[in-house]
Amino acid sequence: MLQEATLKRKQLLPIWIRLFCWFFLLTGLIAPLLVIVGLFTEINASLALYGMETHNPISTAGLLISTLFLLKGIVAYGLCWEKDWAVELGIIDAIVGIAFCALMMTPIATWLELAPQGLRLRLELVALIPYLMKLQKIKPLWRKGGSNSYL
Repeated sequence: MLQEATLKRKQLLPIWIRLFCWFFLLTGLIAPLLVIVGLFTEINASLALYGMETHNPISTAGLLISTLFLLKGIVAYGLCWEKDWAVELGIIDAIVGIAFCALMMTPIATWLELAPQGLRLRLELVALIPYLMKLQKIKPLWRKGGSNSYL
């Protein structure tokens, strides 16, 4: 019976979300490691997400980007391994992403020195909005999928 529930959860995620999950599993590991390496060396690593850009992982933008990538990595882990909490955290992640994209499109982002000058449209919204809508749609079905909390 648990195997049937697992199959249902896997089938709820479209291919494009599964592909992004694998990407964010990788970046969710690498970005925080860059911060740790940056504490001990003068590493020059290019980090960018939602319009924030930096070459220094120990800067404000670098720490913020690394934290967001870590969040995305945790969500990706939860979705790939069908954790009960994954969809709820994914919805939070999508809302945070949309909020950051909206912030980065305003002059406030330049004032906070998180993004370069100028108004920019964020293409991430093209993926974030459908991602949020899909997670909200599958949330009740995901809950019915059974409990995988023993893992």
